Amino acid sequence: MAHESYTVAQASRLLGLSAPTIRRMAAEGDLAAFRTPGGHLRITQEGLEAARRSNKEKGEAPRASPVLRNRRERVEELVLQAQEIRALHDIERLRRERAEEQAQLEAEAEARERQSEREAEAVELRRERLRLQEAREAERRARERELSAFRVRWLQQAEKILGQFRYRWLPAVQRQQVLEACEAAIRERQVGDEPCMASLLTRTINATVEPWERERENRDRRAAVLNRTLSQLPWSASEQERAQAATLIREALEKIPASAAEFEVRVAAEEAIAGLRRAIQRRELTENDAAWAVQQLPFWKATEVDKSNLRRQCLEALTKLPEDISESDARVRVQRLVREACKQIEAREARAERQRRKSQLVTQGVQEAFNYLSELVGEGEVSSRELDDSEFREEIERAVRDALDDELSGEETPKELQERVREVVDDELN
Repeated sequence: MAHESYTVAQASRLLGLSAPTIRRMAAEGDLAAFRTPGGHLRITQEGLEAARRSNKEKGEAPRASPVLRNRRERVEELVLQAQEIRALHDIERLRRERAEEQAQLEAEAEARERQSEREAEAVELRRERLRLQEAREAERRARERELSAFRVRWLQQAEKILGQFRYRWLPAVQRQQVLEACEAAIRERQVGDEPCMASLLTRTINATVEPWERERENRDRRAAVLNRTLSQLPWSASEQERAQAATLIREALEKIPASAAEFEVRVAAEEAIAGLRRAIQRRELTENDAAWAVQQLPFWKATEVDKSNLRRQCLEALTKLPEDISESDARVRVQRLVREACKQIEAREARAERQRRKSQLVTQGVQEAFNYLSELVGEGEVSSRELDDSEFREEIERAVRDALDDELSGEETPKELQERVREVVDDELN
């Protein structure tokens, strides 16, 4: 069975060459060879056949002397040894390099492992920090919720306190200001201040409300003085006068400090409307005198016009009188006006009575004229035809009326009326 490769000893024997020569030829590439994984040199069969053919072509060389051949073999052996030493050095160097490379790889692997460990530690540290941060955040949120509930609870308690009857008088704006003050005070406190919160709210509310309460009490006291002073006005004071008095009192009270005593407020209010009260009293006196004067007029004879005129005259006369005039002197002046008014009414009634009497006399005169014509018919002075003539009768009636309207005074007797009517009828017939 043919060999695929040969050891150095086998090749040396087959080729008839020394072992060093075989190694040198292999090293120089003259002989095809390779090394096993264990580092041993092997000559290929193709290389061995090629070396045989080359030797045949060259022929048999003259054999050298044994000494020369030994020297040459020794030289070749030394050369091969030197090459082996260099190869060993190279192998050693490669081993060192490989060892260094392996050490470097191991160091790098160890560094990567340490880096991985450090990264893992960093990740774990970040996770731990994140857990701590989340725990702190959860704790902070819990504290905030607890603080928020604490503030809401005590703010609601403040609203409950403001709902008590004592504070019902507070308007919406001031109530909101009190709540804002309470909220500011609550925000400065923590959950641990729970035991003292009730007293804190009470102090805050009282401190905020106290100035308003003093102002309210002062305002109520002055309003009471105003109402009491207005109630002292004469009953005849009009709504306009009462409104004017209220304005005067308010203006006077505004000039008085809030610390003024109640009697000072009362005196200031009374002094503010003293002039107006005197004017109302004077007007009341004047109106009473004018009303009294109207009542003195004849009840059945005085008309509304008479009463209105007398009232106007009395008011004008009394207004012109001095303010310090006594009621009796004013009544005397009114009595003169009453007497004058009564005289005028009596004179007017006399004229009216005469006018009514005159009208009755004229009517009686017309009837008397027709009676007289009837007598003249009986005497034959006037015909019945003329008496029945309507135009004739109208002419007689008109003539009698015109004459009597011009001449009668209303005080004539029936006899005088008869005589005058007959004169008028006779004049018309003639």
